[in-house]
Amino acid sequence: MSFRTDFRRKWPQLRSLRFRLMAIFVGFFGTSLIFFSSFLYLSFIKNHETEFDVALYNYAVDVGRSIDVNFLGSIRLTPKILATSEKVFPFALGESLLQLRTLDGQSLARSETLRDGSLPITRTEREELLASRTFFKTLDTETFRAFKLRSAYRVVMVVVTPPMGPEMILQVAVPMMLIEREKRGLVSFFAVSIPLILLAAAAGGWYFADKALDPFHAIVAKAREIRADQLSERVPVPTERDEIRDLAETLNALLERIEKAFRSQETFVADASHQLRTPLAILQGEFDLMRSRDRSPEEIRNFLDTGSQEVIYLSRLVHNLLVLARVDAGEGALSVTQFRLDEAVLDVISRLEKMARTRGVRLKPHFEEAFEVMGDRDLTLVLIENLVDNAIKYSAENEAVSCRLFPRGDQVVFEVSNRGQPFPEEAKPKLFERFFRANPTHGKEKVPGSGLGLAIAKRISDLQGGTLRLETDGDQTRFVYEMRRQT
Repeated sequence: MSFRTDFRRKWPQLRSLRFRLMAIFVGFFGTSLIFFSSFLYLSFIKNHETEFDVALYNYAVDVGRSIDVNFLGSIRLTPKILATSEKVFPFALGESLLQLRTLDGQSLARSETLRDGSLPITRTEREELLASRTFFKTLDTETFRAFKLRSAYRVVMVVVTPPMGPEMILQVAVPMMLIEREKRGLVSFFAVSIPLILLAAAAGGWYFADKALDPFHAIVAKAREIRADQLSERVPVPTERDEIRDLAETLNALLERIEKAFRSQETFVADASHQLRTPLAILQGEFDLMRSRDRSPEEIRNFLDTGSQEVIYLSRLVHNLLVLARVDAGEGALSVTQFRLDEAVLDVISRLEKMARTRGVRLKPHFEEAFEVMGDRDLTLVLIENLVDNAIKYSAENEAVSCRLFPRGDQVVFEVSNRGQPFPEEAKPKLFERFFRANPTHGKEKVPGSGLGLAIAKRISDLQGGTLRLETDGDQTRFVYEMRRQT
């Protein structure tokens, strides 16, 4: 086991979203703060060094003005000029070092603070000085090791012209203790303040990240409480329009779909078991009755006829239930292809022609043109067959069942119409419900069926993006199915 894995197991908070949000915030804020502090430090020191050089130059100018050369060539300073100066310099004047040189670099005079030492000047520095009349440089403590100085010195070299003498080079060196003290102070301030600020930012980031994730925690807690028998429950939705609200609404939509699927499954199982129970009970009763005593050939034929009808009913019911299960699986169960709708209608008519003749009904197709459509051909065949089968069952004897195909804008319309018993108005709202039958009988004859045909047709129509509706006019009934035409 690696150290990182072991550390995370001991400190699970490090894997939390709250910790990562806090770490990202502190990391970004800390990096910005360090960059800003560095920029502030460099800018502050640069400005102070510039001001220090300006003050040093002004001091050197004052010293140059105080230089006097008498008629014998002796050099002396006029202390009164410096004493009466009201300027405040950022260095100690008593620790300044002064030295006068000729233009060729020979030493003429120096201050007592130099003792036996000398302020250095190189040939290159002297050439630059003569060209620009002013030159700055910094001397570290190693340069003046013999003087045991406490800080580095800043040196300015200027070309001065005394009233009664030739041009000379004046070197003035002053201690940089104030700037060094300011640098150390700033570094100490940042070294203490930045960690404290980051610590406060981490605490604040942890607190506010926790507060921001409160709705998320509530969603997680509620989602953990929802069991299979509580699918009507929903996770709380925050009032703020943010990503967590989108998550909550998405989860609630998912729960709603799952609830509908569970309810549909429960309804399907309950209805299927109810519908299967009746024919199975009839068959069981017939078998028990047949075994009770010896039967005549006529009774055996009647039993076989009854049993055959129930088996046919069971077979069609199971087929419809399997189709319904596939349709309920949604668009993922579709096998979409391009096919001819008129050919599909002719396939259905050819299969149902024999049944129509036995009932004394004629099938009358009418196609205005050939139509290409996109959809699941097998399911479309089931839809058409259920509509035509329903029309045959409820059509009056010696009447025709019309199967029309015609265009309407970018839609293809398939219309099945028949004449027979008027459709009851009160049954229209429940027309496409599963196992609902508006007319279980046609005249005195019981109409075979399970009440799933129209429900399956409607579900297939919706799944393929089409529309299916009922239109009635007296004893005429029309089912109209529209789907998009392939162009």
